[in-house]
Amino acid sequence: MDSFKQPRRHTWHGRALAVLRPGKQPGHITLTATAPGLRPATLTLPVKNGKSE
Repeated sequence: MDSFKQPRRHTWHGRALAVLRPGKQPGHITLTATAPGLRPATLTLPVKNGKSE
């Protein structure tokens, strides 16, 4: 078991879990996954205002 607050995670049977915690401001959050021998993969997600619309 690893801490969810660490900047790196180990895989389990080739699978990994990413927990994203955006800040309080709307905008975008970008996640980049890297591993030796593989190309990096990047995902950008929109972050909305926390208020109900």
